[in-house]
Amino acid sequence: MSNDFNKIEMKIAKILRQFPFIKRGAKKIYSRIMYCINFSTKTYTVKTNIEQIGPSNKSNFYGYYDKPPINNKNLILSHVTEFDTMKKPNRYNNLNIEVYNQSNLKQSIAQVSTSSFNWQQGARAMWVSDSSFIFNDYCENEKKFISKIYNVESQEIEFIYSMPVQDAFKNEYFLSINYRRLQTLRPDYGYNNMSDMDQIELEECNFDGIWRTEFDSSENNLILSLNDIIKINPHEYFKHGLHKVNHVMISPDGESFIFLHRIFISSRRFDRLLIANSDGTGLRLLSDNEMVSHCAWIDNNHIVSFMRGPNNNDGYFKINVKTAEISSLLNGKLDHFNDGHPHVRGDIMVIDTYPNKARNQKLIKVNLKSGDVVELAQFKHNFKFKGETRCDLHPRISLDGRFAYIDSVYTGRRQLYRVEI
Repeated sequence: MSNDFNKIEMKIAKILRQFPFIKRGAKKIYSRIMYCINFSTKTYTVKTNIEQIGPSNKSNFYGYYDKPPINNKNLILSHVTEFDTMKKPNRYNNLNIEVYNQSNLKQSIAQVSTSSFNWQQGARAMWVSDSSFIFNDYCENEKKFISKIYNVESQEIEFIYSMPVQDAFKNEYFLSINYRRLQTLRPDYGYNNMSDMDQIELEECNFDGIWRTEFDSSENNLILSLNDIIKINPHEYFKHGLHKVNHVMISPDGESFIFLHRIFISSRRFDRLLIANSDGTGLRLLSDNEMVSHCAWIDNNHIVSFMRGPNNNDGYFKINVKTAEISSLLNGKLDHFNDGHPHVRGDIMVIDTYPNKARNQKLIKVNLKSGDVVELAQFKHNFKFKGETRCDLHPRISLDGRFAYIDSVYTGRRQLYRVEI
């Protein structure tokens, strides 16, 4: 008997999405009952080689699924902390961003500290060159979130920018969002250095949205306000909701970016997927069918997304960003895996799954050209990691396509691993 959730269970979950409080309670009870029925002492199953990165006596992880932690010089980024990641991040505890060489996965060669982080995305540390990476921090004097460029060779902070990073394109420009709004509406992805926004601040949509900062000049501009976004194919219910943007992802050529517009009415959430040119012009709607979850660029003209499709079925879809044409990915071959985090390099895509009835998260390799689907591994996810402290695998393919880097808590501690694919 399969430990995965069947179509009936997924359909019920879809219906309960309209009633978040009921869904949370029902999910908690049902998942524990199913775990008892499907209990196994095995904590992981791997059909290939796996290596842990960083110290075993500390928690370490990379963060989100949209960026690989490794650069062209085989240097690997990891967030490292002695803090218990079963607990929510503490504004009084710092976290280190450490650099490892692929030839020695245990000994860091550089590190820098930050006070702005969460367990899902860390401090959004990402490479902007072969020797430098950008990450977020908090400026106590100015009471604002900022970003910094750290040079591994000089082991110094090279630049400090007045805006935090959400996504960066090489060392040319980066895009920002309001992490305080995220902390208020979706703390999984925000930083708790500041107090939550009040109702009046949340309803102000003219001076909040997506900013662009030029690396060379430090000039930053609000290129899309929340009001600009709200005006695109608006719904009547927009007037009664609170709005935010999240998950900004720049195209491979840097010419455009996608992002999620999310609307909260009481405890219910509505999702929209939009695209714009890198300067904020040409804003267009790609999907508006209540649910859009995780997306990834396939190439400059196409993305993959787990979302609600044109026929109201949830699954993996391919979207042509030029025409907004939506088609089922591999004719729905992956939809039974339910939601996951896709990362694509060439014809190869890796996805993960949320914990099944046995609390196992799967790592899946997909050949987008041939349609071949291979399960590479399963990892146990402890009930103690939940909500903001959960640990998704967030697989990311290395630049050479040889490895997937994942985060996992199968040992009882959050750790970064390299899995051969």
